[in-house]
Order: sequence, then structure tokens, then C-alpha cells
Amino acid sequence: MEDSLPQIGLKTLAAKGGGALFLRHLCGFTVNFIGGIILARHLGPEILGLYFISFSILVVLRELVDFGVATHFIRLPHDPTPSELRTAFIFQQSVGGILLLAGAVLFRLSIGTPHEELLILVASAFVGAYFYSWQSIPVSSFERRLDYYRVGMVEVADIASFNVIAVLLTMMGYGIWGLVIANMARGIVPATLATFMLGLSPHKGARLSSLKDLLLQTTPFLGAKVSVWAVILAPSVLLSSLAGSRAFGIAQLSHNVMGTIMVVPMIFQRVSLSALSRIQEDREAFNRAVGKSLLLLSMVCIPLITGVSSFSPLWVPFLYGEKWIDMSGVVLLSVFPFMVASLLSIPTSALMAKGYPSIVFKQNVLHGVLFWVVMLITAPLLKELAMPVTYLVSLSSAYLVIKGYMRYCGRLDTGYFLILLLLAGGTTVLSWYLNTVGMTGLSLLVWLLFISGWFAVSGSARRSLEIFRELLMEGWMKR
Repeated sequence: MEDSLPQIGLKTLAAKGGGALFLRHLCGFTVNFIGGIILARHLGPEILGLYFISFSILVVLRELVDFGVATHFIRLPHDPTPSELRTAFIFQQSVGGILLLAGAVLFRLSIGTPHEELLILVASAFVGAYFYSWQSIPVSSFERRLDYYRVGMVEVADIASFNVIAVLLTMMGYGIWGLVIANMARGIVPATLATFMLGLSPHKGARLSSLKDLLLQTTPFLGAKVSVWAVILAPSVLLSSLAGSRAFGIAQLSHNVMGTIMVVPMIFQRVSLSALSRIQEDREAFNRAVGKSLLLLSMVCIPLITGVSSFSPLWVPFLYGEKWIDMSGVVLLSVFPFMVASLLSIPTSALMAKGYPSIVFKQNVLHGVLFWVVMLITAPLLKELAMPVTYLVSLSSAYLVIKGYMRYCGRLDTGYFLILLLLAGGTTVLSWYLNTVGMTGLSLLVWLLFISGWFAVSGSARRSLEIFRELLMEGWMKR
């Protein structure tokens, strides 16, 4: 298998890779959005809340199977050898096999219990997570080469397989079993596709003796995600038990809807990790690329986040029905943490590219601790509103990332972005309130005045596109 990046035409490759990644997220968003509306209308907050618990567990188990291998291989200054890839594959298969066995046992024990529906869904998450051991290395190999067309094919296959099967079986009356089968399918389908496209033989040339060296390299990346797992699991454990599955279903669907906007910083983070790692020795170019990324990211994400939040009193009942009307308040409060999280993705990626995962790990640990403590206090009192409140308070841990970046990477214009976030948040609250009292026209005017005024001060949309082009190209021209 050839995993090297071509030495010619890197500008074209990077541009095509960024475009393919955008297309992947656009397709994924469309499928998830349509599927989410259908499932929400048919299943309601309670049943969907049970599914969200199983999905949170699936996400964590997939990361456990990956064990930091994907990030390690992507940021290596050289291509991983076939032997290294196969060694990692055998290790991931071992972890996944344990999860597969645990899922089978859990499924058997769940039959006839008071929480049978939830436990069966969780068991299906264990089974689905096993198949990630066939997907992790192929996707990381494609991503290292900026072959985001293949990355997109695998990731869209994941999303599409779940939504198509879940929607069809739910509409046919299979209820929770439709979600169970779909959970397993979202592991089997993309894993089969990824393995076929990579063509890696898992049984020849593996060096088990290098496993120790591999784990020494990957464990810090895994550790950086441990507290992220805590954040993912906290609502499933605390909010569902202290406020009920209905409150959790509303909070999680609100979080997911707002999370679709995060595909933009996700694209920036994934592309910048590869690009910035190649200019990490050039401090001036590195810091300039980060600054350009932050400027463009803010000009794309903040209008989207504030717009979705401002007009949630209109689109929530229209799309999901009256039984989901409480989502509107959750979406409003989510505007603050999501704006912070979107901008934080760039300095986080920069620290990872520079080789400082320990700083990200410390921030994640503090974030996780704060998340559990705050949610434990707020869940019984605020119900579904506890989700965005907890998310915002726990993001105070971001000061560790900012401090680390300014120490090891360069300067950040924190004052500018702080003022921007405050103005954007205040505009959103006013616009949301005007929508609740039926003054939609005035609400739209307030929002448009803020966005247009800010763009006039910050720069034109054309300049933003130029910044994005420079960001994509700079890393590869330096190589």
C-alpha cells in the first residue's frame, strides 16, 4: 500500500482536499438533518433520548478502539510503514474484539430487565464500535494524503447507513429495534468500504514487538480525549437520570442541531492539523496561518450560530413539532458556548500540530471535571437548560489552551474576539426575544445590522475567501 503524499501538485491536492471535506460535511449534514426530523417526529423526546445515550457510548467506544492511533499517524513527519500500520491494526482488533464480546453479553443479560430497551441499544453500540477497528487506519491513511474524497465516502457511508435504516424501520413500525439495527449497520457499512479501498492486509508483516513503542506515542493523544469522553457521557448519565429521558432528548437534539454548524471549525481543525504540522518550525508563518484561520472561521461560524439561535422560535415548531418547542430556549443559550468552542478549535489544533497534546489534555481534564460538577448541580433545577449552561461554564478551561498557545506558538488577539463574542451574544438574545413576541421583521433587521456592521469593520467576504486559500496553500508550499 502506498501512503506517501505526492511531491508535485500539492497546491491542487490541498485545495481539492478542502473542497472534498466540505462536500462530505454538507452531505452528512443533509442526511442527518432530514433523518433527524423524521425520527424526532415519529419517536418523540423520550425514545430519542434513549438512543442518544447509546450514541454517546458508541462515540466513546470508537475513540477507545482508535486509541489515538489516527492522530499519531496523521501528524507523523514521515509516512508510517506498512508494518507499523499492521501492528496498530492488530492492537485495535484486540480492543474491538473485547467490546464485541461485551456487547454480546450485555445483550443477553438485558432481555426481560426493566431497562431492556436502553440496554439493547447500548449493546448495539458495543457491536458497532468493534467495526471501527477496520475503519480507523484506512481513514487516517487517506487523511494524511489529503485524500478527503475517500474520507468523505467512508464517513458519509456511516451517516447514511444509520439514517436510511433507522428511518425505514421506524416508519415500518419496528420502533426501538430500528435504532438497534441501524447502530450496528453504521459500524459494518463504513468499515467494509474503508477496508476495501485501502487494501491493507492485516495478517502479514505485523511487528508485535513494536506495540510498546506505538502505545507510548498514542497514549498522550488518547489521554487528551479522556475528559472529552467525560463530557460526552455526562448528559447521558446525569441529565437523563436527574431530569429524565425527555429533558435529555430535548437537550441532546438541540446540541446536535447546533453541532451541525460545527462542521465548519471541524474542517478547519482537520485541515490545519495536517497543514500546520508541516510549518511548525517556522514560528512566524505558523502564527500567521493561525491568525488567518481564526479571522475567517469567525466570519463564517458566528453568523451561522447567531442566525440559527435567533430564529429558533420559528423553525423548531415548524420542523420538529410542538412537542419539541422547549428546544428553542436551549438553542438560545447554546449560542455562547458554541461560539467559544468554534474559535477554540484553531489554537487547539495548533498545539497538537506543535506536539503539545499535554496542554490539550490538561484543558480537557479541567473541562470534564467542571462539566460533571456543574451538571450535577444544575440538572435537577434547570432540566434541559442545564446542557448549554454547563457547557459554557466548563469552557472557562479554555484559558489553558490560550495560555499554552501564547507561550509556545505566538500571540492571539483575545481582546478583539472577546468583544466580538459579547456583541454577537447580545444581538442574538435581542433578536430571539423579538421572534418570540411576533416581531420577526424587526428581529431580522437587528441580526442583519450586526452581521453587516461587523463584516464592514473586519473585512469583505472576498478577503475572507482569500484568507482561506492562503491558509490551505501555506503549509504545503513550505514543505
